[in-house]
Amino acid sequence: MKIARIGALGSEKPVVVEGDQAIDVSSLVSDWNRTELENGGYEKVAKADLSKLARTPLAGLRYGSPVARPTKVICVGLNYIAHIAETGADTPKEPVIFMKPDTAILPKKTPFVIPEFSNDVHHEVEVLVKICKVGKYISPKFAHKYYDEIGLGIDFTARDLQAECKAKGLPWELAKAFDQSAVVSSQWLPITPKEFDSLSFEFHQNSVLKQHGNPTMMLFNIDQIIAYISKFITLKTGDLIFTGTPAGVGPIAIGDELVGTLNGKEMYRISVK
Repeated sequence: MKIARIGALGSEKPVVVEGDQAIDVSSLVSDWNRTELENGGYEKVAKADLSKLARTPLAGLRYGSPVARPTKVICVGLNYIAHIAETGADTPKEPVIFMKPDTAILPKKTPFVIPEFSNDVHHEVEVLVKICKVGKYISPKFAHKYYDEIGLGIDFTARDLQAECKAKGLPWELAKAFDQSAVVSSQWLPITPKEFDSLSFEFHQNSVLKQHGNPTMMLFNIDQIIAYISKFITLKTGDLIFTGTPAGVGPIAIGDELVGTLNGKEMYRISVK
């Protein structure tokens, strides 16, 4: 079952997407949010008879954030060999994990504003995975049951601040987790485990291809990532995982237009202010 939130900013309604139509399920759940998802809202809607509920064509509708207030955004660093090489870092033996707060998510149809504390913000395009049910100590062979949709995002990084923190031997969360540092695509695509490795994604800066990749280039695949994270952190419905960036990261500037595509489909278009 594919869920979404449709409507004007701040007035989104929870829907189930079937084909080219959105089914309004606001009579069954108040929203696709943390409280509803943790208390069986997804399962309730999945079991319900939706045949008599209002349907609206998706064409022209605005997609809101996929889950209102995701419980957490979990990111994987140094997960593409070519990107590791361009950073000069050692190849990790286990996934490198860091987190962003929900305030890091850039609101839809909002330009990215370069923060005043950085003069060197970089783009990092990433495939996103949305967790669809609660899990802890998940085995890699069962990890594929914990996601069924993917998106595309950007992990904006204040590279100068990150370098300063590293030089002092300090954590560098501030360089990654600042407000609006995470772009999350408004659309999510259904995915099966067999389809995952055939994905391709691209990132264009002012119509110039800067980054591209596919999941086969990952050092740790998504099932390994989910299993590893769940050893330490309980995964909840609606959690977002940024799976790492390929080579080609670089600085952005005021006036830039940033476009990300997944399997040839435009997933976001962001202006830089």
